[in-house]
Amino acid sequence: MAADLDGAGVRQHNRPMGTHGEDTYVQLVNRLFCKPDAPYGPYVLRGDPEVVVPNVLIRARVHRPGDLADRYEISLFLGIHGFAGELWEHELRSLLRLEALNHPALPEIKGGSFRAADGVAFIMTRDHGQPLRHDLAVQWARDHPIEALEQFSVLLDALSQLHGARLLHRNLTMGALRAVQPDDSSQVNVQLTRFEMSTLIGNLVRRVSRREEAQARDLIRRLYLTPPEGVEEARHLAYLAPETHDYLLSDRAASRRDWETTDVFGMGVVGWEWFCGPIPEVLPEEYAAVSAAEGPAKAIALARLHEAMRRHLTRKTDLPRPLAELLRRLLHSAPESRDTSFEALRYLEQHWEGIRGVWDLDDEQKPYLVAFMPGKSEETIYNKRKWISRTPADPAGRDELKLFLEQELRCAELVWSSTGAVGYATDDLDKLEEAEWVLIGERAVWFCAYLYDEDLLSRRRGKRHEDTLVIKYFKERNYAQELVNARPRRRVGRLELVPFYPGQSLREVRAGRPSWRKLTDSVRKVGRRNPEDADFLRSLDFLLEYERVELDARKYPFIRIDEGEQPGTAILRHDHKRDDERRHRSPLLTAYSADGRRRPPLGDFVERLSTEDDFIRLDVVSGTRPHFHGSCKTVDLVERKDADTIVVRPRGDTVVPKVGWLRPSEDGGSEPQLIRKVRARTALESQAALIRNLRDPQAFDLGRGRWDADNDERLEGEAPDRIRDMLALQPFYALQGPPGTGKTTVAAHAVRRYLKAEPGARVLVSAQSNYALDNLAARLIKELPEETLILRETPAGAKDEDTVKDPVVLEHTLRRLTQRVAENVELELTAMLDPDKLSEADRRRLKKRSGWFPPRLDEKERALAEEWLRSVQSNKIELTDRIRSGASVVLATCSISSTITETVRDPSDMFDWVILEEAAKAWPTEVIIPLVLGTRWTLIGDHRQLGAYREREVSQFLESLSDHADDDVRRHFEDRKSRLRALKLFASLFEEGSPDANSSPARRRVSPLGRLELQFRMHPIIAQPVGRAFYRLQPEQRDEDGLPVSFLRTHGATAEIDHGVSRPYFLKNSPLVWLDTAGMEQCREEPFWYNLGEVELIEKLVQQMDPPPLPPGVPAEEDGGLVILTPYLAQKKRLESRGLLARRVHTVHSYQGREADRVIVSLVRSTRLGNTVASNVGHVGQDEVINVLLSRARRLLVLVGNLEHLATCGGESWDIVIRTIKRYGRIEPARILEE
Repeated sequence: MAADLDGAGVRQHNRPMGTHGEDTYVQLVNRLFCKPDAPYGPYVLRGDPEVVVPNVLIRARVHRPGDLADRYEISLFLGIHGFAGELWEHELRSLLRLEALNHPALPEIKGGSFRAADGVAFIMTRDHGQPLRHDLAVQWARDHPIEALEQFSVLLDALSQLHGARLLHRNLTMGALRAVQPDDSSQVNVQLTRFEMSTLIGNLVRRVSRREEAQARDLIRRLYLTPPEGVEEARHLAYLAPETHDYLLSDRAASRRDWETTDVFGMGVVGWEWFCGPIPEVLPEEYAAVSAAEGPAKAIALARLHEAMRRHLTRKTDLPRPLAELLRRLLHSAPESRDTSFEALRYLEQHWEGIRGVWDLDDEQKPYLVAFMPGKSEETIYNKRKWISRTPADPAGRDELKLFLEQELRCAELVWSSTGAVGYATDDLDKLEEAEWVLIGERAVWFCAYLYDEDLLSRRRGKRHEDTLVIKYFKERNYAQELVNARPRRRVGRLELVPFYPGQSLREVRAGRPSWRKLTDSVRKVGRRNPEDADFLRSLDFLLEYERVELDARKYPFIRIDEGEQPGTAILRHDHKRDDERRHRSPLLTAYSADGRRRPPLGDFVERLSTEDDFIRLDVVSGTRPHFHGSCKTVDLVERKDADTIVVRPRGDTVVPKVGWLRPSEDGGSEPQLIRKVRARTALESQAALIRNLRDPQAFDLGRGRWDADNDERLEGEAPDRIRDMLALQPFYALQGPPGTGKTTVAAHAVRRYLKAEPGARVLVSAQSNYALDNLAARLIKELPEETLILRETPAGAKDEDTVKDPVVLEHTLRRLTQRVAENVELELTAMLDPDKLSEADRRRLKKRSGWFPPRLDEKERALAEEWLRSVQSNKIELTDRIRSGASVVLATCSISSTITETVRDPSDMFDWVILEEAAKAWPTEVIIPLVLGTRWTLIGDHRQLGAYREREVSQFLESLSDHADDDVRRHFEDRKSRLRALKLFASLFEEGSPDANSSPARRRVSPLGRLELQFRMHPIIAQPVGRAFYRLQPEQRDEDGLPVSFLRTHGATAEIDHGVSRPYFLKNSPLVWLDTAGMEQCREEPFWYNLGEVELIEKLVQQMDPPPLPPGVPAEEDGGLVILTPYLAQKKRLESRGLLARRVHTVHSYQGREADRVIVSLVRSTRLGNTVASNVGHVGQDEVINVLLSRARRLLVLVGNLEHLATCGGESWDIVIRTIKRYGRIEPARILEE
């Protein structure tokens, strides 16, 4: 460390570096970036490098050859195995967090790597614009105060986001600001830069020993006190907060504490100069005193200057009072009394109109016009939320509503919602999509659309009026955080609100109004992202629309035509007229419904519904539109009378309406899930880094040996390396784990090590299913220290026991955690206040806590403890909020994770790491729900097992659009490869993901894809067909028998385990057995896929097993546990009907991610029906289904089915599987069970 600090200066050029031979800094930059053979080139160096810290950090600016506009700034760190390496890693991590925030006032990282051979590392950021020049910036602010106010609010917002991400700037002066003009915009933004100073100073303060303290302090002083080029020292020092003065300007020893509000003080000085004028000009005497002072006297002079700045704010009469008060609060001398960046931003938002109104003297421009509809506000604003006290049906109520909206929108900002109000309101899809302009109010977000002339009778539209926005819907802010934080955004300024009724002319009130077009164009993001990212988002939008269409197609309009023959029943007939009207409003719904297999007539549709209950349940709702919400009722299907007619029986006192709509009751949960997906898609709009990584995964390697596996972890195979990669490669990593390779173990160990290295970090762990989530949760609870706060989120209103089946994980649900924490607090407080009340059990509990003993309390402390005890006993809500915000690990399914941030005060406080299990199984629209909540992402899954549900149906639908008449619909066919690539998101990462070969090496990141290859679950013979069919070496290799060679290996201990079953005799010492049903007439498939012969055989097999399997209630993965798998629900029902088999049977889709000691598979299909794999074996021929069926067993796998049929009609994978079983397993005729 002493060598690092030797001769610390701030600006030196071309000094020889001992650690790099005779290289000068210029030579080093040229060798690495600018020479023809440069490893990270080619670039052209612009000027000499700037030496920030000799032998530690230099900075250089480069551009692409022949392209002066393509400019970058390179921070080069020297000696990466020591202090500079830590500095590089922390700086890179900080910039990656900022990249995830995607804020216009924060820097954009473009590349970075380390070069071990040279002991150097670098970070490359986009070099936009130019540094702000003090006097020119102040003059600009004086000439354009409203524009300056806008930029000042953007900077405050950036600082709030920075602090929310737990980052400090530490050196916020005018020199840290740059003027930036994006390539595709005419607007100039002010951007925060120089974040490496934050990391450098923070590391120096934390790292130095007492022996090095003087050197470190000297370096820190130089870094703080040296002004930017062209700036006088006194003016630079004016930006230093008072709490830094003793440490930086005094000779006496002083401790240094980091405050977030130190950055706020610097921002306050920026605002003071912008809105009051140059410090030397406005306060010449105080400024001159600072210039003349030396040593400790300089701190005194600075304190007087800052006091004079605060006094000036009270005297400057032309400065808006709220702005003067804000600057005074930012410049408070005490850091603990200073506003935080979040508080300052909120204050500015609340007083925006009052500040702007002082400067906005353009009386010629009328306020922007916003129309509101009183009739639509009756139920929502008046009845339901009670935001107004009178009904808007009356004149007084309309006036109150107008006043309420004026207050609500007085500081409104405009943002764009790419999906309109879809996911936030209920209405026809085209109307929801049209409400794409969103006004961010104080309580809610308000979805607006342009005003159109409209004929009420024909509903035909006329001219669009861009001078008027009409409020169509709203949503409370807490439930639309993705829009509250959306960017770009624009302040609206003055608004005038007018009541409006459909068909009403607003011609007179519209006269002379400004157009909204300039504002709406400035916030709309179309054309502002690269084509690949835009195409990926369009594919997500198609998948969301497909899911919507699929749900809508399951809703049928009906007319009740008569009472049924059975008492209490009703006859419903499909209303084709209303159905046609609705379908033809959506071209995609029309296309989807054109195929009767996708949307059959009503009678056929309900007859085909599958259910495990005794009755098929349907939701019905009255009215002409299919708006299912709280008012829908439930009926049971009695019978299908014909294709268009059904008979239903109402439940309870339900009355079936004469005209209405119906849908399967099981779809009731799909609607809110779709809403959550839409909201996540809206949030994704502003997360460019996440979009890019989902499309083209790349990362930075921040390892440098830091994450080498601990010797005591006793992990085998690739696990230690994958854990290292998972921790070192940021911000994105994807891990493929074939069956039984220990994906869960790897994830749990990685989280443990991460939280140990990063105390205070927050991790969100998610999965599609509750089972997979709780499996990982149980492992995390076991791995993490007992004091780690782990929270398992569950659906609101549901019983925890219905969601979480693992009793260990159940103790970490919010309700139980709150109760346990409350009991512990009550116990400790009782011990302090009245220890005689403690039972012996309580005393033992207290003693366990490292010998904890109640302290003695004085009178004041006792009163406080009593008040706290009353609060804990009476108010669990605050405790619940503290648990939610303080949990180190939060566990939530994809869908439930969308509710986590609904009550968060500061939504910029995102998760430090999001880990998603079952990533290959979930739709991408589901995957993004948890991912948008974090700044770093890891996906874990296996694309060779069951993937996105209904993938084949989507592919077939896309093919059907090839000759569609509608251009927009037909475009989905033309872009079908992109649509399917997005659908198979996880698979596409491994099939296509690699660093962009066309990008510069300096900007090229590491491919963050890993794979596990050692399996611990399956007996090696059971693993043979799985590995050879689905996990082949690439490029493919074949053995002497022509079978593919697999990369999947089996752990040695697994080979030694025998299943121990001795009867029937053919199972003895045979882990892999096929019972062949060929030639058995009773083993024929029946329509809709069941096979009674296989049911009989499996029942006999289980009856004859010795030792018998464990009872159904015992976990199946234990020795002797048994499950029966089948691909078909109809077969599952028939298997379960046999008492011996009950509670053991699962469909293949429901059992992915699970295992059992013994597995019997019923394959069902036996008859050749056509010339394709699909027609002959159905989805039993799909690789993913076969893989999961074969890979659930630990020690015994028995397949029951027609071997010849699968061998000849099942396709390549079944051919490989059967050839492998013939080689390694045992094949017996199934009739042997009947002998």
